[in-house]
Amino acid sequence: MFLSQAELKRSAILSKELAEKSFELRQMKGEDLQGLNLKDLNKLEGIIESGLAAVLKTKGERMWKEISTLRKKEAQLLEENTRLKQQLLNYYMLKLVNQIMDTGVGETDTQDHRSHHHSLTLTISNLISSRDPSHSYNFSNSDTCLKLG
Repeated sequence: MFLSQAELKRSAILSKELAEKSFELRQMKGEDLQGLNLKDLNKLEGIIESGLAAVLKTKGERMWKEISTLRKKEAQLLEENTRLKQQLLNYYMLKLVNQIMDTGVGETDTQDHRSHHHSLTLTISNLISSRDPSHSYNFSNSDTCLKLG
């Protein structure tokens, strides 16, 4: 296949541009600097500093975006944690109600039994009135205990 005179000329121009750009890239990477005078070195430094400033700006923007995304995720997790704490509180309140029902006052009605029954009733009453999911409750008498951060 034969190239026309115009195609040969265009190919030579592109080859020369490729060689120049490859040389400039090596210089930006800190290679092949020995042939540069002070003016050329200052120009190269300016180009590199300008490029670095753009890179740092873009990096900063992406970091702020990531921080924003993480803060939103944190808020979602805190909401979920609060919801789970409330579910746990509701579970233990139901468990306490069941304990009261299971220990009903009957033939074994003693002062200790009435005191225990009254204590459980007050505990449930206090839990219902506070309804503060961030409050730490002690359910040490239960079969299961789960402490949430």
